[in-house]
Amino acid sequence: MNDEIDYRNELEDARKRATVCGRNGSEESLEVHWEICCGDVLLAEENMENQDREWENALLVREFLDAANFLEGYDEMLNNVYVAVQRMVNMVIDHPRLKLEMLKLQLTVIRRIEALCDHDLDESEDVENELAYY
Repeated sequence: MNDEIDYRNELEDARKRATVCGRNGSEESLEVHWEICCGDVLLAEENMENQDREWENALLVREFLDAANFLEGYDEMLNNVYVAVQRMVNMVIDHPRLKLEMLKLQLTVIRRIEALCDHDLDESEDVENELAYY
């Protein structure tokens, strides 16, 4: 029996549900947009690992940015977005503008977490340096 998840089908399902529920901040809305973020990350990682459909990753990153920027506005989603951004930023290759957008989102999330926890995260300086590079 094959227990592998078809990320592509799951992501498509989440996209359909997102168009129905919209972006109203409800638990359902946050959950479905989080599923889109997860699907984008997992599919992009699968594409990179298999060295197949890597061209698709730029589209997945754009979709991820859209959903993650929405989720970033909710404190309860910050830790999830933080982890997803760290993984997705590594999927951006040969797209300096997308990399820049991902790094800006990463820094925003880091700074929001720092403000909420009243504690500096070590990696904020690294992200700032990488942003300065781009």
